Amino acid sequence: MFYSKKAHMESTTKTTTLKIEGMACGGCVKKVTAALSGVGGITTKSVAVGTATIGFETMAQVRDACDAIHSAGFKASDLHHETHVAHAPNAAQAANAMTNEGANGAIGAAKAMTKALE
Repeated sequence: MFYSKKAHMESTTKTTTLKIEGMACGGCVKKVTAALSGVGGITTKSVAVGTATIGFETMAQVRDACDAIHSAGFKASDLHHETHVAHAPNAAQAANAMTNEGANGAIGAAKAMTKALE
């Protein structure tokens, strides 16, 4: 049996919708689409005024996508994971904590996000 890394990677890809504040027109959609195209490890499924749907493997990639959107002049938050990505020094720690599994991971993520938002 052959192992395909590509097939394995495709099966671990998750999808989420980002809420994007500050978008008002097609020009904003193009700006967000361009910003997301530079983020490694994600696939852009769709971008519309106010939202972007992306494919990702790790929460760090979601954070990177939100950071890219922020750099483009907009505010982004993850609707499926109810995560507002803070642009603070501890945001990376918060994103890493969210990748843990189970109740302990959820508790750790909540504590890390609280600390990052302080």
